[in-house]
Amino acid sequence: TELLGGQIFVESEVGEGSVFTIELPYVSDAVETEKLVTNEIISEKTISSVETEARPKILYVEDDPVAVQFVSYVLQKNYDVNTESDAKKVLQLINSTQYDLLLVDINLGQGIDGVELTQLIRQISAYKNTPIIAVTAYASNNDREEFLSKGFSHYLSKPFTLTELKEIMSLSLASIV
Repeated sequence: TELLGGQIFVESEVGEGSVFTIELPYVSDAVETEKLVTNEIISEKTISSVETEARPKILYVEDDPVAVQFVSYVLQKNYDVNTESDAKKVLQLINSTQYDLLLVDINLGQGIDGVELTQLIRQISAYKNTPIIAVTAYASNNDREEFLSKGFSHYLSKPFTLTELKEIMSLSLASIV
C-alpha cells in the first residue's frame, strides 16, 4: 500500500469486528506518480533517469488504466516504459521508436485486438524478432499455445504477481541477447 503511495487504516472493536480501509491515490500520469513516492524512491528514479538511454525500451499496450498504472510503476525503475491503449497509435509509435520488448493485452476493447496488432507488428522487419509478451486473462493451456502460434514470443496470464512479471521480462529480454 505504501509503495503505491497509499495508506492503510484499521478500526477494531472487540466482539464487533474490524474494518480495514485502504486508500490509494488515482494518478493519471507518471509525473504525478513520482510525487507520491518516498524521497528515497524519488532519488533512485532521478539517478536512473539519467541512464535512460542504456535502459531497455518497453511498450505496454493495455486499455485498463489500473493495469497500466501498476505495470508502469513497477517497471519504471529499470525500464523506459511507454504505454498506449489504441492499436492504431501503437503502429505509429513503433514506426518512430525501436522498442526492445512489447507487452500486449489481447482484449483492447473496440477495434484491432492484441492478436491482430501483434501480427501487424511482426510484418515490420525491425520487429520480426522483438519479444512480444501476450498479457491476458485467457488462461488455459490452449489459449497459451494459440497466442504463441500467432506471433507472441511469451505469455503472461492475468492476474499475475510482480515476481511473475519480472521473470517473464528477464526471460524475454534474455532471448534477444
